[in-house]
Amino acid sequence: MHTRDRLRQAARDKDEAIQAVSDAVRLRDGSTASYTHRRPSSWLNGLSSLASCTKRAVSVSLPQWGHFVAIIRNDAEVLGALKAGYPRFNIHRDVLSLEKKLIAWAASSSSSGPALAALPGEGVKLFPSERMAKECRRHLDKVLEATGGSKDAVRIAHITLDGALEHIGVDESTARFDDHAYGHVYVVTYPAHLTRVAFQFWLLTGYGVSSRFASFWLNNAPFLSPDHQEDATGRWREALPVEEAKEAASAMRNHIASLYSTDDVKTTSDDVFLFQCGMAAITQTAGILRALAGERQDYRIAMFGFLNVDTVAVLGKVLGFGCAFYGHASSADLDALEAELQSGKRIDALFTEFPTNPQLKLVDLERLHALATRHDFVLVVDDSIGTPANVLTAPYCDLVSSSLTKMFSGACNVMGGSVVVSPWSRRRAALRAALAARHEDTFFPLDVLVLRANSADFEARVAAASDNARRVAEQLRGHPLVDEVLYPWGSPSQERYDRFRRSRPGGGYGFLLSVRFREPDAAVAFHDALELAKGPSFGTNFTLACPYTVLAHYSELEWAGQFGVPAHLVRISVGVEDPEVLRVAIGKALDAAEERRAL
Repeated sequence: MHTRDRLRQAARDKDEAIQAVSDAVRLRDGSTASYTHRRPSSWLNGLSSLASCTKRAVSVSLPQWGHFVAIIRNDAEVLGALKAGYPRFNIHRDVLSLEKKLIAWAASSSSSGPALAALPGEGVKLFPSERMAKECRRHLDKVLEATGGSKDAVRIAHITLDGALEHIGVDESTARFDDHAYGHVYVVTYPAHLTRVAFQFWLLTGYGVSSRFASFWLNNAPFLSPDHQEDATGRWREALPVEEAKEAASAMRNHIASLYSTDDVKTTSDDVFLFQCGMAAITQTAGILRALAGERQDYRIAMFGFLNVDTVAVLGKVLGFGCAFYGHASSADLDALEAELQSGKRIDALFTEFPTNPQLKLVDLERLHALATRHDFVLVVDDSIGTPANVLTAPYCDLVSSSLTKMFSGACNVMGGSVVVSPWSRRRAALRAALAARHEDTFFPLDVLVLRANSADFEARVAAASDNARRVAEQLRGHPLVDEVLYPWGSPSQERYDRFRRSRPGGGYGFLLSVRFREPDAAVAFHDALELAKGPSFGTNFTLACPYTVLAHYSELEWAGQFGVPAHLVRISVGVEDPEVLRVAIGKALDAAEERRAL
């Protein structure tokens, strides 16, 4: 690719982001929002991207229950048919392509020093910052140390878009993150037997480079082109919309701050921190909270409720915190927590969700907040499901984390995350200072611009989806095959939800619900007959369903069942479609479940 062609491609990349409003509108004006799955003529048909207007989809169509089981079992035929996937679970083809090209270039470059992949079968992972790459190396080194391996087997190389390469030693501490950080990539190389461990780190932390990052590199790194021209050096800066992205990020921070404000108490943009995805927000913030405790060896956290499986894993397995787990989120669990604290056993931070995923449980935030105040621990609430458009949790916690990939975007084509320091928190100044000092902004400019465009009408979409979800819950609750619909409205916990529900117009009961059927066969039949999108993730503008427990806890079904998450749970993230479209689709799926029962 010649220099001028490369710059044209960069301009197209830039336009894709700056003009992403049109993508979001297409998803909301009916063409994709009212996506209807036609049952495949063969078992593997339909495994396609759900965001049909972009190759950046963060979900994939898995029309049948058996597809989810096959994915979890690493079925080669089904995996080979996938055209997309949740980016932390399925590494994007552009990221994989960049990995291969960087390794091939480094191995053949006479000036690059030791090859990045000197041994057959070595693997690599790409990160946008030195700190993230070093955290990956430390995690892999721990595994090597435990198994008697050599730490020297894991290496980091720093490569710039202009083609400079250097290897970063274990003890080296120079930070290279700057305003042009997007012109740097950090390559962690590791032995083949650590492949699964490295992938788990990528998956759980959310630290890997995004697909737009990788695509920009593939299109603009002159040294990766066979017709490399010296005059192309540095020209990528002209194509990357860094300043526009800064303005978009500032606008999003102001928007998010307004969502966590009341007439009397104001959240400011300085309280809002953006991250490249929701798990990166949790991982970075948990690390910052740990740093506040200094050298203390007894640092300990608690997880209250049956939380997102990746949150549990990253806090315990990757960050290695001592964890207390209160999975039922019941009054008895609260009594047990309080008794532990009163006995002198310390916790430093407690993580919870409001509501929880997938049970839609509403933890007693008021009592948790009182315990946090009395026993001096940081209370972190994930409101990705509740959303600040529906519920206001900030007065009862210190930090609020959110996956902006979900309903804040809605368009299923970009990742993002945020952490908000509560202006009601007694620790506001200290937490804001700690985050400001250590927060690493690796949010790629093109991703920022897309998320800003998608999120402009966030509140209106939440209101529409919440209204639809209430109708769906009512329809399902009236059917004899349905044992229980887990949804705040109409549930025994509605009164608790109402204490946090926003009084502003549109404050509803959320877009997510889960369904327990009386018989497992009914759940499978309902799911497979549902003529709506089915795949991982939630919070999309179109309705998206999945067999949640199979997807998230296939290897521990019995354990999940102990916490009220049965193997045949169907989770439905309700979108903004015409309510009649949803009524008909749900009705047909229920009819199919009845037919299965009659056989």
